[in-house]
Amino acid sequence: MKLSHLTVAMIFLAGSAMAQHVHPSNSVSETGQAQFAAISEIVAILRADSDTVWEQIDIEALRAHLVDMDNVTMKAMVETTIADNAVTFSVTGDESTAASVQRMVSAHSPMLQQEMGL
Repeated sequence: MKLSHLTVAMIFLAGSAMAQHVHPSNSVSETGQAQFAAISEIVAILRADSDTVWEQIDIEALRAHLVDMDNVTMKAMVETTIADNAVTFSVTGDESTAASVQRMVSAHSPMLQQEMGL
């Protein structure tokens, strides 16, 4: 199984207290907080992969990325402009949110460009 750098960051949690929060299949599927649930789910996937190299995992990088995602989704202000068959999103926020926006744009722009064939 080939995993992206971001996904691989999750593996490190397998032996930690966080991994102990995985619930049996007959219980709730959401572990109470979206970022925690994402980490738990990815750790479970990585634990199931015998090719996982735990020394290459950076859970803090994943957690920081999830914090940025939350800031952009929950704290940023977005102004949408539609003109000439194009949509422009102007995203602003306080200093911390603006920094998260910058990191998210840098991280996700290449993927969006590839999906759009740019």
